[in-house]
This record gives sequence, structure tokens and C-alpha cells, in this order.
Amino acid sequence: MRRFGKHARQVSRPRWLVAGAVSACLLGLSTVALTSASAGTTPPVSTPATGAPDTMATDALSPATAKALEVPSGTQACPEPTSLLQMQCQVLIDHKKPAGNTTLLRPATSAVKALAISTALGPPDLRAAYGLGDASTQDGYVSGDTSTPETVAIVDAYGDSHIQSDLTSYRKNWALPACITSTGAGCLSVFNQNGGTSPLPADPALTSINLSWEDETALDVDMVSAICPNCHIDLFQANSDNISDLGVADDSAAKVSKFVSNSWSGGDFPGENAYDSIINHPGVAMVFASGDYGFGATWPSSSGLVTSVGGTYLQNASDGVDYTESVWNDQDLPYGTAAGCSSGEGKPSWQADSGCANRTQNDVAAVADAPGGIDEYSSSGDCNSTGAFGQDFDCATEGTSVATPIITAIYALANPNGPAANTYPVSYLYQSGHSADLNQVGSGKDGTCESTRAYLCNAGASLANGYNGPTGLGTPKGITAFTSSATANIVSVDNPGNYDLTAGTRVTLPAIKAYDSGSSTLTYSATGLPSGMSIAAGTGVISGTMPSGTVNDTATVTVTDATGASASVHFGFAGAKMNGSYHAGTGEVDLVHVRNTCMNDPHNNTKVDAAVATYPCAVSSSQDWSYLMPAGPGQTGQISIHGKCAGILGGRNKAGYNLVGLVNCSSTSSLQQWDLTGYDGEIVNPAHGLCLTDPNSTTAANTQFDVQPCTGIAGQTLVVPASPVTSGIAGKCLADSGGTAVSTACTGASAQKVTLGLNGSLQFAGYCIYNAASNPNDGTAIKLLKCNNANYSEEWGISAYGQIESLTTEKCLAIPGNSTANGAKLELEDCYGEPGELWAVS
Repeated sequence: MRRFGKHARQVSRPRWLVAGAVSACLLGLSTVALTSASAGTTPPVSTPATGAPDTMATDALSPATAKALEVPSGTQACPEPTSLLQMQCQVLIDHKKPAGNTTLLRPATSAVKALAISTALGPPDLRAAYGLGDASTQDGYVSGDTSTPETVAIVDAYGDSHIQSDLTSYRKNWALPACITSTGAGCLSVFNQNGGTSPLPADPALTSINLSWEDETALDVDMVSAICPNCHIDLFQANSDNISDLGVADDSAAKVSKFVSNSWSGGDFPGENAYDSIINHPGVAMVFASGDYGFGATWPSSSGLVTSVGGTYLQNASDGVDYTESVWNDQDLPYGTAAGCSSGEGKPSWQADSGCANRTQNDVAAVADAPGGIDEYSSSGDCNSTGAFGQDFDCATEGTSVATPIITAIYALANPNGPAANTYPVSYLYQSGHSADLNQVGSGKDGTCESTRAYLCNAGASLANGYNGPTGLGTPKGITAFTSSATANIVSVDNPGNYDLTAGTRVTLPAIKAYDSGSSTLTYSATGLPSGMSIAAGTGVISGTMPSGTVNDTATVTVTDATGASASVHFGFAGAKMNGSYHAGTGEVDLVHVRNTCMNDPHNNTKVDAAVATYPCAVSSSQDWSYLMPAGPGQTGQISIHGKCAGILGGRNKAGYNLVGLVNCSSTSSLQQWDLTGYDGEIVNPAHGLCLTDPNSTTAANTQFDVQPCTGIAGQTLVVPASPVTSGIAGKCLADSGGTAVSTACTGASAQKVTLGLNGSLQFAGYCIYNAASNPNDGTAIKLLKCNNANYSEEWGISAYGQIESLTTEKCLAIPGNSTANGAKLELEDCYGEPGELWAVS
């Protein structure tokens, strides 16, 4: 997954890259129905079964059709998302690498000289590399019951009618136990996103850009089978790659399995915690791929509620027996494991590194690539060929999609009774003593980091406990690190993330979410809260009045159960005199790709249910919209006109989508809460994951807006009015001073009017602020340059903490030294919530 700055490499730019999102909060679904069209010894070496030819369905695609559908070697199998809420699978197909169904790579014991890795890795290789011999071949059952296989769930998008036969062929070629019945060991059950068996999503049409998700599906089931041959696999197929569908599938999977593999991800963005409810399943190992485009965080893997999996490059050590791993960073292709600081997720209690104020990605890693790649079978998509680039539909693959199902399967081997109730299994990796149970990776990097935080992208700069961003705490050394070693209760706290509140307002924040493995009564306490605010001991609700003036406090909330077990999280409170400008300027909301068309209130109608519609752009009171930020934190804003707000109505149009009209403004209604995503101009209702849409994407006047799945079409590309960007240094605004970005006294002049660009840029009349030469170091000057959509250094994200973050460096736009001087030149700094790093923006 490309993310925020493979700035040293020229790769195509995924359209989900996001900037400018305001903070968001999932307020709960409305009643309105919305439409969304212990490792042991290593076993003896075995080669793939002789006399077991491939049994792939050779009539799935003709050779000519397969060749026509083949993507260029070394490219991402799944298409680039066109929307913030569209996800991408993390598998790469490398046709130049040999397939691995005829030669085993290495011996199982050190007594035999290992072969050089030259063919694709198969199950014996993967199990040997991670010390999984006995656990893989003898376990994988519910504890004490060898008749009941442990279930590993996999969530992917779209249908794959060949998946049963493909998995059978993979297992037969690698001499894994055969699948005899749908309930037997190692076999596969397929469900739709709701957990039913009918109807299943149809296979994508041969011309569909979504065809390659079938390669991902095949890889996922193959890797779980490779690591845990006795495990049963439940595959949940989402209707689409949109998070609204994948989220439903994740919920369904978590109901039937304690181990859920997700080899997909999207962009990390400031409002992402609004969607975390779909992955918040205490007691379930929710495992996500970090991504394949190098340094930069991705979501959902950036959430502290899940295990984020990085990738390594696995090869023989110089002794010809052991194995070495380095950070996966393909030197021939523009790919590598993702890692970095999240812009929207608070740091979990078990993570203690200081380089990221928020959650640091990743937690653990496994193989993403080897000299010969990793073997998979798929009779569809990019692996489909009779010899052009594989052997009988056999593919060499790479990517964090390889590592993710491997880690998920190891969780299953390690926890035959399932993870401890009400715990987040990612925390087990960080428990005392488990560092000896992981192979620490000490070489390689996935990008360029500043020297002060080099461990975020460079394994050579790992912390004392061996932690680094790309590979986390290391790679598996058996299964011990993946099970809890705690003998007392475990308290887990969901960090709400940083708050940016308006000074002088009274707020009641959402209750801090906490869980206890012993189901004990929990007591909440806090230190460091802003003056005038307190926490309710029995509920975890923080309330009070945000003090006036500039506030920059770090609070610690500690949750304790009746046995004395506890956990603490730290998060910030920012508040300043922002001159009341924490919203977009008033004016037109323009459909940028639809000629001369704006969002309109026909006839200045102020009645409830009045249509919000398209109309030719004009200076008119019917197009004088405002974006209103709420007093509370972590919430989205409202779009208002004439004292009414734009909201999702119960009525639908002929296409079946819910219409948008005027409603009485209510800060508690999820139906009128909107995110300004910046990238692609989408305005998203996060509670439902749908975008404000002109359904026709034409110039037709008086077409009522509706909400549809976010796909990046022209009718979802909107630009809000320009407005001042006000500093946390009272009375100062971001300004253009002769081509240099400065802080100066707010006057409302045109040189202080900023527009949120479609590529996440902040624009002054066509000129964009950028960090000079994409330099990641503190003190890098901020300049103004003619806007260029291909220039990643002009892309910024707006965090819920009021910071403007460079997406290539994950550093913040700052007034150096919190200077109050007019004309102070701006620069990059580490993001720690100093007043000079706080901004009120569109």
C-alpha cells in the first residue's frame, strides 16, 4: 500500500492517499436504513508429493485471455483505490521469479547442508524458518480435542469460485493433509460478508480491475495451510473492497473465529478512529498487513486494537543452515514494508517508544519476500497461465500479504483455547520476557527517516529491546511470543487519541473504553487533565470546561480492576484562542470536475427535508455554506446554511441511495456529521462510510445529492471555500509572504486565505506549501511553490490534535520556538503538540 512518501522512488500514486481530514467520531448507526449499492523440532525434509500433478482448473481462462489480463511483472496485484475508504490488497505478483512446486529449498535440520534459496518458498521452508515443526504438524486443534480443528478466518473482497480447488491443489502439491469434507482438518468454508453461504459474491468479470483480489484470496488460504495444516479456514468474502463491506465481513468473522487475517490496508488519516469499531474485538487476534509501499503509516494496521504485520526478506545465512532476515525493501521493484507514526490513533498502553506521540507501526513481522519469492496457487487473475510466467498456474509472490496470514496462523497455534477474554492479543508480544521468543531484525530500512527517530524506518537503529518500525519486535521463533504469559488479570485500555478543544467551552467526552480479562469492576483515575476538567471514577467519562488561553496538556488515564491490575494510556489536550475560525470559510462548495456546478439550497428553502441539490455556481445566498466544527473532540463537523444542516434523509432516489437534504442541526446526530477528506475532495459521513454525491456527475441543475459508496467519481469531488488557517499562537495566521510560508497577524487578507486542495495540499491561489527537497529533518524550511499534484512533499494531513502533518516525513508544520513575531518563517518539527504546531484549518 503506497503511503505518504516513497519519495525516493517513482511509483504510481494511489488515489486513496489522503490529507486534510478533520477529526471524526463514530456516533452510532441511525435507525435510517442506508444503502451501500510451542515450536518443537523441525520435521524431516519432504519434497512436494511425487505423482501429484497440479489439479488446477485449466479452463478457467484461456492462455490468450490470461496473458491479456496479466499485469506487468512486479506490480501490485490489486488495483489502486480511488477513494479514502477503499482498501487495497497487499500482494505483489513477480512473474520473473520461478515457481516453487518442484524443488524444496532447505533441509529441516542443521545436519544437512542447505540449498541456496532460488525457488519459491513452500510450507516446509516457512515452518523451518520460524521453528514451527511440531506445532504445525501435530497441533492446530482446540485444546484437548484433536477432532476439532482451530478455525482461522480470512477476510477478502469479492468472490473466487475457484478457491476450493485451488487450495486442494496447493495442499496436494506440498503433501499437506488432503481436504476430504467441508468440516475436515485443514479444509475451507466460504461465506459472504454477513456470514451466510448464499449468495456468495460473484467472481469479478474478466475485464474488472478487481480480478486480482482472487490472487490475494488464494495466497491467504495457502499461507494459513502452510503454517497450520490442521486448521480449518473460514473465508469471508466482502461484496467490495470498500471498508463499509470489509468491515461487515470482519464483524462476521470475529463472531466465529478468534483469529482473523486481513491482508489489506488503506491510508492512515486523522479521522480514522471513527471507523475503529469494525476492528475492535477484544479476545480476538485481529491481524492486518502494514502495506507494501515503504515508510508511512497505513490503516487499519495503524490501530492499537490490531496486530500490525511488517515484512522481511528471508535468505540463507553464511553457514548454509540458518536463515537471515532484513527489512523487506525490494531493490528491483519500488516496494517495501510500511511503517511509521499514526496521525489518528493513540499509543496503546503496551507500547513505550517515544519517537511517535501516537501509535507506532508495526508490532511483528514475517517473510514478505525471498530470492525466489513465495509459492501460491491461483487459477484466476494474474497467476493464471499455462507456462508464460509460472508452472501450471503456480505463482511466485511477495508482500506483507504473505506475512499476515502466517502471523495469524501462528496465533492460532499458540492459543488452542483462543486468546484470553477481553484482551488484545497484540499486547502479548510486548509482555516481559517475550523478546527472547522473537528473532530480532537488525538490518535494512524501508525509507528515509530523520536521525532523531531513525528506528522508525531503519532496523539498524533499533531500540534497546530490538524494536524498530518496519519489523516491530521481530519475527516468530516458535509460538511462545504469541500467547499471554500473564498470571494476573490483564486490563486493556483503548486510547482515545489526542483532543483539540475550543477554549472556554464545556464538553463531555466519550467514555474511555477499557476491558478486564477477569471481568472485574473497573475504576478510572486521571492526572494531567486541563484545569477545570475531571474524570468520573465509575464510567471513565471526562467532562468540564476547557480553560481559556493556550492549553497544551498531556493527561494520563489509569484503569484499575478489583485485584489491583491496571493499565494506563497517555493522550494530549490542546486548546487555544482560535478567533472562532475553526471551520471552512463561508461560500460555495464546488463540484470541481463537474463544470460550473455547486451545492445549492434551491430557492433558499429552510424547511426540513428540503433538497440539497446541484445548480450553476453563482454568488448567491443559496450557495453560502459553512462548515461548523463541534465543541466536543473527536467528532466531525456539520455543513450548514440558513440555520439548517445538510443531513442524510430516509427517502431514496430511483438508484436506491439515500437522499441528502436540510435537517434541524444536532451535534449528536450521526446523519449530519461530515469529514472533509481533502484528497479527491470527498465529503464523508463516517458513521456509514458513504460519500456526499451528485448522482449524475453532470451539469444538470436541481439534481438532489445522495450518499453512495466512496469511489472517487467526479460527482464526489468537492472543494470547500478558502479560509484563514489560525495558529495556536493567539492572533497569528498562516500567510504567503513573497513565496515563503510565515506566521503573521490575522487580517483576513487574501494572502491568508487557504484552500484545501484535492491532493491534500494547502493552497494560496494556486501556490502550495511544501517542505523543501522533501527533507525529513527538524528545521527544514517551508516554502511555497506552484502546485504540482505529482509532488508528494506538498501533501499534508490535518490531525485531530490540530496539527498539520507532512505526509512524506510525518513531521509537523511549526512556528519555530513558538515565536509570536510577525513574519516568523515556518519549518518542520517533530509532532508533540507545541502551541506553534497547532492550527485551526478547513
